[in-house]
Amino acid sequence: MNPDKQPSIDKWQQLAAIVNQQALAFNPHAGRQFTIMVFSRALTENSVIFLLQYTGLMMSTLLAHPSFLWLASGTASAYVFMRGPSVLPGIWLGCFLAYFYAGVGFIPAALCALVLSLQALALLWLSYRYISPTLIFYRPWPFVKFIIITLILTAISTLLLDLLCYSQPPADWTPLQLWQQGWLANFNGIVLISCAIVTWDMYFPQVHSLRQLSKIKLGFLYGLLFIIILAFLTSHTLPNIILFAITTLPLILLISTSLGWCGTVAAAFILGISLSLGAYLEAPLFALSLSPKTFLFLQYLFGIEITLGVFAALTS
Repeated sequence: MNPDKQPSIDKWQQLAAIVNQQALAFNPHAGRQFTIMVFSRALTENSVIFLLQYTGLMMSTLLAHPSFLWLASGTASAYVFMRGPSVLPGIWLGCFLAYFYAGVGFIPAALCALVLSLQALALLWLSYRYISPTLIFYRPWPFVKFIIITLILTAISTLLLDLLCYSQPPADWTPLQLWQQGWLANFNGIVLISCAIVTWDMYFPQVHSLRQLSKIKLGFLYGLLFIIILAFLTSHTLPNIILFAITTLPLILLISTSLGWCGTVAAAFILGISLSLGAYLEAPLFALSLSPKTFLFLQYLFGIEITLGVFAALTS
């Protein structure tokens, strides 16, 4: 900085401070109005995340049959990154009521809600300290660190949830398989949902820039993705399920190399929401009672393909 300009900068800073003091002097209620505004905003944000957590748990985590991903993990992580720890009361209350009305008991419901709340807070703290203050990545290495930290964190929190909420595994599931299913659902929920929500929140004001992309390309890629997902959810035979699930991998990679980060997380969001709605609406896929090994294979596949897709978008 030019030393000659420093006195000028100090002068304008002093002037701005005087203006702010005079504004408060002429408006004695400014402090009260500011407090009301902050409280109203915090109440609104906590109300929104409360509804998202309750709905997400009832639509995925607390279903009678296993779910490919947990919506509530993604929404909690996204809102903590966007709004900070001030939304933790809404996260906890939404999780608590969902677990409580699912019949796990008052104390287990409170503890499970605490685990999910602390998971989101821990991911925020670890990301701030070791990775990035946002879930939007511009280089491959920070994203790799995020994946590693998320894998470890979700593994620990899922184990705690299993110990608190499940006295015995469902039929045909061993305790180890149940933990893997919850771990992958927890991890996939964060990667598929939270990154997409944070990206949408940041880039929505620039949505007009999408007009520069080819509408034919967008329609073809996402239309094909939707058709494959629909075929996967409505499949009645195991070979078709495996075929359509594997087909999503090259398509995700094609979207990643063609549309970059935003295109990839949009595809991940479509995949995640479609799988969650399919589970909630009991699509034909979930009526087949897939074996634990097949279900876990599909969960690993979706987690790997989204991770590879994002990595491809960051390196292309």
